[in-house]
Amino acid sequence: MKTLIRNVRLILPDRIIPDAWLVAEEAVIDDFGAGVYPKSGFDTTFDGNGEFLSPGFVDIHVHGGDGTCFHDGTEAAIMASLRIHLRGGTTTIVPTLTSLPPDRYVACL
Repeated sequence: MKTLIRNVRLILPDRIIPDAWLVAEEAVIDDFGAGVYPKSGFDTTFDGNGEFLSPGFVDIHVHGGDGTCFHDGTEAAIMASLRIHLRGGTTTIVPTLTSLPPDRYVACL
């Protein structure tokens, strides 16, 4: 499936592009730009109404996922949690460890 998202403020690592558009094919970013956007060849087109568009979702409160928890402190638990979040579009996370006692908190970090 090929999708066009137009009329957005596209967030990049080093800048925000106003009046931007983005093309994704099979959920992978294929192209992007500003101003005049491609007019045809899309299965779906979205008007972003001038809102911000980020290439991934940032979740700042994550306990774990896929039956695991960051409190486990193991590489296997961390990787399993990251995989489940990535499948849902989350590309950046902040593990939540604040409910741990101080010694476990430090060990997990």
